[in-house]
Amino acid sequence: MTQGVSVIGAGVAGILGFVLIALSRGRVQRRKDLEDLRQRIASDLHDDIGSNLSSIALLAELGKM
Repeated sequence: MTQGVSVIGAGVAGILGFVLIALSRGRVQRRKDLEDLRQRIASDLHDDIGSNLSSIALLAELGKM
């Protein structure tokens, strides 16, 4: 009887461990996806600001003439 309970307990523990590992991997993947999105947004903003500053500098030079 106690051996059967031990086997069932080990099975439940194994399933619980598997679920926890799967949840952890999903959480890590979501964090990686969010970081990738942040990097892409930062890059786009950086490019846009650089382009706008170049346009302002060009227009300022044309305004001097």
